[in-house]
Amino acid sequence: MNLMVGAIKEKFYSGVKLQSVNFTSAYFLLMFLGSAINLCRSLTFAKILDVNDFGYLALFNTFVSYGTILFQFGLLNGLNRELPVALGRGENERAIRLRNMVLTLVLMVIMLLFPLFAATLWWIKADIGVKIIYLAAYGGSAISVLYGFVTLELRGRQLLLPFSFIYVLQAVATLLIGIIAGFYCGFKGVIASVFLGYIISIVIAMIFWIGNIHLTRIKFQEIKYLLHIGVPLVLSTFCFTFALSMDRLFIAKYLGMFELGKYQFASVIFIAGTAVSGVVAQCVSPQILYNYGKGTDPEKNFSVLLKIMGGICVISLLGWYPFIVSLNFLLERFFCKYFDTLPILKIFYFSASITIMNVVGVMINVFNKQFMALGYTVIVTSVLFFAYLLAVKTNSSLITFSKIFLFGQIMFVVMNTGLSYWCIKKYK
Repeated sequence: MNLMVGAIKEKFYSGVKLQSVNFTSAYFLLMFLGSAINLCRSLTFAKILDVNDFGYLALFNTFVSYGTILFQFGLLNGLNRELPVALGRGENERAIRLRNMVLTLVLMVIMLLFPLFAATLWWIKADIGVKIIYLAAYGGSAISVLYGFVTLELRGRQLLLPFSFIYVLQAVATLLIGIIAGFYCGFKGVIASVFLGYIISIVIAMIFWIGNIHLTRIKFQEIKYLLHIGVPLVLSTFCFTFALSMDRLFIAKYLGMFELGKYQFASVIFIAGTAVSGVVAQCVSPQILYNYGKGTDPEKNFSVLLKIMGGICVISLLGWYPFIVSLNFLLERFFCKYFDTLPILKIFYFSASITIMNVVGVMINVFNKQFMALGYTVIVTSVLFFAYLLAVKTNSSLITFSKIFLFGQIMFVVMNTGLSYWCIKKYK
């Protein structure tokens, strides 16, 4: 068994470092396959669950997105910047040391916070379905953070082919298990499939590609350095995530789970766009940081990012008509109970396209100006919060919520691109 694992490791380590056209094509093929499977997963769960249960699943995903960010309180964000830079400079031992220290501290925090969380959950007044969501979201956030460590290590070392394989594996495992579990257990079974998908992926990655993982002594000087990088980023990321999901919180509280279920179905196209955006970012961001560590001109990198933005814009415009045709066919044949979400789906298409275009923010990270990202994110989040509050006060429809959401994505792209350009001109 050890000989077989060693042979597979050697083959991947020798193969994935060849920056060839065939390798890049294989990477993108696998990543887009994973994104397509995730889209099918969302549609499948929408089909097998009733609208109310789909609303509960949406609430679970929202809370997991918050918990995943807060559990690592900026350390993983700092490591996301520092690990590729350290590896680009050839500082392999330091990269491993930083990763193990962060992992040790994050695991300690997760375990220490659980009794407090359990006591709070016992004390609050909520129906059993919501309490199950809270409890599941805590565990989902913890396992999601561990999965983040695995994927960060693979991307930081430029092991993109193994990373794409793990991404597809997680998507396939969650889909297949979720179909069976969701059929018999509803949204609870689907949530269980998310846990199992993460666990399977983490175990496979640790067996074949990630070594030297162990708990270690914490050197607070290095942790302090990572916090200096990561705290502004985690605050910015939390504000950004809150901006992307606060519409669901307002809908769940004021309109109910049924309306949230319909809105969540309409936002599936945006979820797909976010997945594609993640594919692009996970390929581009580590490479830009790696190039920075090697001394590449930032202006040259920014020019490449602008070309990527332009290409995405053209593809989105060309895809509008096929999207409308496919959408009408799917709603009429398979998702009749969601047919009234058609206008919202059209709005979310443009939101998804704009989100995929938002690739230049890594330049702010390159220059370590994370507080700038935090500043504009707080501004956009505040604007959206008051806009959603006004929508609730005026008894607005789901279409109004989706339009406010689209406006937020436009604000993010404009401010991100402008600040990135300013950083290059000022700090180059």
